Amino acid sequence: MGTRGPAPKRDAERAGHRSQDYNADHVTLDEPVEIPEADSTWHSKAKAWYESLVKSGQSRFYEPSDWAKAMLIADALSEYMADVDAGPAFDDNGRPLSARFANAATLKVLFSEMASLGVTESDRRRMRIEIERKREQTEDELADVIRGQFEALDGGG
Repeated sequence: MGTRGPAPKRDAERAGHRSQDYNADHVTLDEPVEIPEADSTWHSKAKAWYESLVKSGQSRFYEPSDWAKAMLIADALSEYMADVDAGPAFDDNGRPLSARFANAATLKVLFSEMASLGVTESDRRRMRIEIERKREQTEDELADVIRGQFEALDGGG
């Protein structure tokens, strides 16, 4: 469970006293977690969101129950997006009907549920999960590294 309040700093950014870590119960399971396929009937944005979870670093920690929750969120997001795409509906007298899902309160709930899966940087920091992605260096950056290494060798001789 994450913490409340502002997102904590990354470990590398913290200085000074660190509170003692709690002792967690550990469970070891042998079988790997199978990631369910995205539902082909989902709205394209819901499918893209779900597939981004599959590629995201925090999903390494997901258990089957997390994937089940992600699928439920994608279902609700798909319905929400379908209602948004459909636009407002009107009754026989021309009065607007409230859409079943397409309102700000529903979107807020969906974002809250997404946060519980650690989908943003601040969500992950609250959960004390830090992800570092290796990025490919540009040719100019690589040339600078090589130039620096030659200079270090030349100056060290």
